[in-house]
Amino acid sequence: MGAPGEAEALRGGLLHFDCAAGVAGDMVVGALVDLGVPTTAIEEALRALDLGGYRVSFARLRRGALVGTKFHVHLDAPVATPAPPQGGGGHHAHEGQAAHAHQAHGHHPHRHSRDIRALLERAPLDPGVRGRAL
Repeated sequence: MGAPGEAEALRGGLLHFDCAAGVAGDMVVGALVDLGVPTTAIEEALRALDLGGYRVSFARLRRGALVGTKFHVHLDAPVATPAPPQGGGGHHAHEGQAAHAHQAHGHHPHRHSRDIRALLERAPLDPGVRGRAL
């Protein structure tokens, strides 16, 4: 993923995201790899969160004239899906997203901001990284 030392030369740089309509996390991670962030750095950061139950993969893909890195999270076991409310048909909305049914895309764990904050606070992260993440 580039010449030795390139990733270190980028450390501490500033990257600005202008995401007026939101952003897809998997696409951001793939773009960061394309910019030179080593996949091992991403894997180590994820391990620091001590979540377990998943593995990640990176693949170089071409779609027409576009080439990029695909980042994918594979769950070790399906996440239990709670029964939908009566008459709801499994439809619900995520914060900032339109209502949808999980049957359409498979279920994923839901975490509230307080849970994510707790994960970051107990993770063995550099204080500067933790501060920016919180």
